[in-house]
Amino acid sequence: MKLVIEKYNLLVKKYQKIEKDSTENEIHEKRVILRKIFPILDAYKIKPVKVKNGEKAFKLFGELRDIQVQIIKLKSMEQTPEVAEYLNYLKYKELDVNGDVRAFCRREKIGFPQIKSKSDIDKVKTIKKAEKSVARINKKTQSETVNNPKDIHRIRIEFKKFRYLMDILSNLTFVDKKKLENIRNYQDKLGEIQDYRVLIADYKSFCKKKRLKKHIIIDILEKNQHTLIEEFVQNKDAFMAVCNDAISFKIVLATKNDESAEFKNNK
Repeated sequence: MKLVIEKYNLLVKKYQKIEKDSTENEIHEKRVILRKIFPILDAYKIKPVKVKNGEKAFKLFGELRDIQVQIIKLKSMEQTPEVAEYLNYLKYKELDVNGDVRAFCRREKIGFPQIKSKSDIDKVKTIKKAEKSVARINKKTQSETVNNPKDIHRIRIEFKKFRYLMDILSNLTFVDKKKLENIRNYQDKLGEIQDYRVLIADYKSFCKKKRLKKHIIIDILEKNQHTLIEEFVQNKDAFMAVCNDAISFKIVLATKNDESAEFKNNK
């Protein structure tokens, strides 16, 4: 259990070291750190609101990240007048939000709660949570219309919860790094589908605001998104196999450890 607390404290120190910095890489790094910290606190039944200004910072950093991802995707497309117009709009928006982020970093300080050294994580309950999470993922993957971006997003949200639970369990006992890597790879794939969903929705909103007619850009973006969704659907059995492999491994290992401990206590 001490390993989880040590990891938490290292993440806090890492954040505090770059707290006042606001380069693109450091802002991304701070968002990643917060994303890792929240599940650890949840495992100790500490709510995210206990991180002073934490949720506000995460939302602000996320807004900037979404804009930057859109810019990267649009730069890879043919620079038609329509693409250039929206790209310029995003660049101005990036400057505004980046200004808000910089001001926030100068003005506000993140307050992290302390996890008491005697605090404990119930490994069995955490494993059961992960098992239930996999069951929900499986239900969504099998029953939802997985060719729908919104439903893919719902699968992604549940999968993220599962991934963070596995990260926590990896600090409680041995976990094959390859299995964690497989989980993270699928999170990246689901994340890219979501990136397209955000880009398409924001571009449609931009067109509506500017009273522009639907442009071929939307068709291209939707085609790219559909290709990624098709790839996920075709590999959904492999996706579920990765989830089930990870959690069954944990349950078996935990059971063996528990039996070993019980055996030693009874000697």
